[in-house]
Amino acid sequence: MTNPEETLKQYLRTLVENFVYLNSILDQVNEFYSWFTENGDQAIRTGGWFYKVSLFSFKRILTIETCKFLLDREERSLIDWLNKAKEHANSLNPTEYRREGFEHKLVPLTVEEYQSIIDEQIEALSNHDDLKNDLKSLRDKGFAHADKEYFENPDKLETDFLITWDDFNMIFKLISEILRRHHVLILNADVNLHLSAAGTIENILKHTRAFQRIWSNKKLNDIKLKKYAFKLDEGKYDPDDIFLS
Repeated sequence: MTNPEETLKQYLRTLVENFVYLNSILDQVNEFYSWFTENGDQAIRTGGWFYKVSLFSFKRILTIETCKFLLDREERSLIDWLNKAKEHANSLNPTEYRREGFEHKLVPLTVEEYQSIIDEQIEALSNHDDLKNDLKSLRDKGFAHADKEYFENPDKLETDFLITWDDFNMIFKLISEILRRHHVLILNADVNLHLSAAGTIENILKHTRAFQRIWSNKKLNDIKLKKYAFKLDEGKYDPDDIFLS
């Protein structure tokens, strides 16, 4: 490998960038179910089919992309990066802050210390081999290819390779810990693996619920508000014409 330090640093940055967007999908799923738990399904029912299709698509994306992150046979993956980082540990010059007296100082790790961290992380990932195998089977037999058995009996995918959102959360937590640890050790900076955005599924549901409350509030009939006017398309909606004459 030419210039392993810079090559592996850039490799790590790319993994982090890819994972942030992947993690944002799971964040939206978690927001959806958190909303359902706390607020019920009234706002959800308005876009019920859309949300069903979205969750269906999210699971396919997460399954395929998580395989790309974790499977040994991928040409670029987290496992591949860890193996290369272990091989070229002497070139990466990892450091970490350690307490010395009343101060925290940036201290270099020995090659052995850094390789030991990697070994522990690889072992932690291997503890989830059953989940990785199910993800691979779900991808290969149901999502990326049309396996005859599962094409004719698609419900068997959910019983033979049952993967829950909790499973995704668990493995994503481990991936996050590994990426953050190396970002600190190699790039000397912590990293936020979650996107901050205003246009989330929670925001959509809040606006849906707000309109539902307006629509169902009979007291607004007393002021002769044209509720239907707010459903009109652009070009037909007139903000000055919202009351019955």
